[in-house]
Amino acid sequence: MPPIDLFNGWPNHDLLPAASLSHHMTDLLSSPSLFGPALSYGPDPGPHRTRNALGAWLERAYRLSPPSPSPSPSPSPSSLPSAPATANSYDHSLFAPGAANAQLTPRAQRLCITGGASQGLAVLLAQFTDPRATRRVWLVAPCYYQACRIFADAGFEGRLRGVPEDAEGLDVVALEREMWRCDEEWEEREEREDGGKEKEAGGSRPPGTKVFRHVVYCVPAWANPSGRVMGEERRRDLVGVARRFDALVVGDDVYDLLRWRVADDEAGLEADNVDAGSDSGEEITKAKRHQRQQKDEPLPPLPPRLVDIDALMPGAAKDGFGNVVSNGSFSKLVGPGVRTGWIEGTPSMAAGVASYGATQSGGCPSTVMAEVLGLMIERGKVEEHVAWVGRRLGARWAIVRRAVERDLVPLGVEFGSEEAGGKTKIAGGYFIWIRLPDGMDAGIVARRARDNEINVAPGAWFEVWGDNQRSELRFRDYLRLCFAWADETQLEEGVKRLSYAIRKSSRNKHDVV
Repeated sequence: MPPIDLFNGWPNHDLLPAASLSHHMTDLLSSPSLFGPALSYGPDPGPHRTRNALGAWLERAYRLSPPSPSPSPSPSPSSLPSAPATANSYDHSLFAPGAANAQLTPRAQRLCITGGASQGLAVLLAQFTDPRATRRVWLVAPCYYQACRIFADAGFEGRLRGVPEDAEGLDVVALEREMWRCDEEWEEREEREDGGKEKEAGGSRPPGTKVFRHVVYCVPAWANPSGRVMGEERRRDLVGVARRFDALVVGDDVYDLLRWRVADDEAGLEADNVDAGSDSGEEITKAKRHQRQQKDEPLPPLPPRLVDIDALMPGAAKDGFGNVVSNGSFSKLVGPGVRTGWIEGTPSMAAGVASYGATQSGGCPSTVMAEVLGLMIERGKVEEHVAWVGRRLGARWAIVRRAVERDLVPLGVEFGSEEAGGKTKIAGGYFIWIRLPDGMDAGIVARRARDNEINVAPGAWFEVWGDNQRSELRFRDYLRLCFAWADETQLEEGVKRLSYAIRKSSRNKHDVV
């Protein structure tokens, strides 16, 4: 039997807009006025045209008012740390091809194009943290496991701490309590070792940056792996804690726009796949009714991003950097191979990201694809594609959810309603997070599942590196199921094969954690 993969958090090839990318790439490379800037180094923060188009799209998607114009994309020189004498303070972005022909909107000044969310996170850590002065990195537990490696590579191995989540997302009360404790321990150690003198970041800092004392990493909407959505009040509380403790909150906003309305009869979510020749007239009617609902009835507004709350909530820090960045990516919206994302923050934050040494040397990390995506955004093609992907993911989610209810719940498997957006009946993202019965070891179940040619992600993968001793930070009896990657026709069979592995483990007492 063919293998089925419910592990990989990738979009299926059927969800990729290959034809649209090909068309817009051809348009770009056929016009000297377009391919000249695209094939050059370009402005360090990314092509002006793309940033303007992206900013306008984000304002539409999140229903934002344009921010007040900023007189400068960076703080005043007196507020910046001194650059090394050998630093090149010359901004060649001002002379990049096409730079003089594009006036940046206020929203675009808050954006810096990156090579995707992972590269963006690595650059943020290089520019705005230092292991000698940044005290802790705090991650929502369960967490996106690959983020732990990025933090470790930045020098924070052994300094990662998990924060539990509830139905509203990250537990802000627990975060604040642990930050107080961390600061007290840090300052007591400084008093013993250095006479109370606060440690400073070592070496020369990049100009136009700062070092935060703490970093908080979270996926606020349709979290990986739990599927939870952080409530608006919880988001405001998190921004307040970040300001009090000099923390940089990195919101991985990569799933926000991938959402759909949950049908009263979820079978209707498979509308796009209904065979017009089917004998089941009732199912066709339900599917067509829901298809019209999905296309005609607008989704409710997205909750404000953490970065929007930070921009609008009174009491922001006066250094101009803010306390939150939105880490965005086209990987889940268009395709991982486009290697393009963005950081949004204050203009000073965006300028600090763009001042990363490798970017100043080599330019924007994905200029050609950023220009292609800019064209697609201007013409409404990205917006149109993302809406279509949301509907297709909705069909996939419904298949897996029904299969879980039919084949796994009778075995004692539990899964929350958080991923369905509570009373709003909105679902989104890529994942369903399930809990196995009777303390069953998910690692063993996953190995048994592989014997049945089904690949799933055991919960231990999503524990914060080095901080999994407390029970609320351990997930040994959980599994993550991704419904985006496997062929749609395989999803139901995949859950059925998983049920065989669970049954086998339920008969073996050694499979319990």
